[in-house]
Amino acid sequence: MDFVASRKDLLRILQYHSIADKKSPLPTLSNVLVTAKDGKVTIAVTDMYLGMRGTCDAEVATPGTMGLPAKDLFERVKVMPDGPVQIRKDADTWTAHIKAVGTKRWFDVHGLPPDDFPTLPSPDPDAQRRAIPAETLRLLLDRTHFSISDDTTRPNVNSLCLDWRGAALRAAATDGHRMSIQNVVSPNPDVSDSVLIPLAAVIELRKFVSNADGDIVAHRTRTVLFCDAGPLTFSCVLADAAFPPYEQVVPRVHIFARVARAPLVDALNAARLAAADPQKPGGVEVTVSPGTLRVMSSTAAGGAAGDEVSADYEGREIRIGLNSTRSEERRVGKECLRLCR
Repeated sequence: MDFVASRKDLLRILQYHSIADKKSPLPTLSNVLVTAKDGKVTIAVTDMYLGMRGTCDAEVATPGTMGLPAKDLFERVKVMPDGPVQIRKDADTWTAHIKAVGTKRWFDVHGLPPDDFPTLPSPDPDAQRRAIPAETLRLLLDRTHFSISDDTTRPNVNSLCLDWRGAALRAAATDGHRMSIQNVVSPNPDVSDSVLIPLAAVIELRKFVSNADGDIVAHRTRTVLFCDAGPLTFSCVLADAAFPPYEQVVPRVHIFARVARAPLVDALNAARLAAADPQKPGGVEVTVSPGTLRVMSSTAAGGAAGDEVSADYEGREIRIGLNSTRSEERRVGKECLRLCR
């Protein structure tokens, strides 16, 4: 195998190296499969549940295929100068020589034969394809992903529900304590379908969507969801579970309070300072009454804090307690802060 490809094109695919399973007892799962032929280079990575396949143009001197350590290859290509990069397999060993064309910088990386690399799932050519604007899918994921449970023993809530219902496209997530629902006008009004995307896949899908322009083309088999964005294809095994009947939780009669975003964000950030107790996670109490929204918090270690902002509201007083801690990026107690963005 011997080819030359653009550093930029290679990094566009290799940035998804995190899908590779570094802890797997199978060495091939920590590798990407690099295949060069017919003026193209295809790079595939999978952990048996998630997968990414990307193709870019290349000058192929010698066709071939081999496995290369995913993270090592990404880091080495990343530090190359902008321009063409050559990757050439040693004639007698499974070692790849990586060189920035026209410079003295080079690396050798030990790879593996491609025989044991798992086959990525293939989409059904007759599957119904639905185009979703990348901006729309990004909105659905950003407004709901933080409510997904991190309990992997409960796949029904360790997933995000993406639901096509005629004129509406909806994303819903819950961990049993909080719930987030985002509705948009469906770009596919003739589609009726529902899929459960596991949390691990949602994390990678958010990255995939944030780097995409135009439309994401989604299609599925019975157990696998595929998302295409130009030369990149993301795939994930769907959760085999039933999402909770969340519509039964949503009240039929809604109560609305209109508050200016900036003052509310500022008040919540201030109250969280007193709620930050490392020994006992604190909470923020939000009280809405006619004309006023009050934010308060109190902990033994952090003391107490309070603030008020004007609210356009007429009705009975409502008091809500919110978790204010954030132990991981995806476990968020900043529900109000996120929704105010």
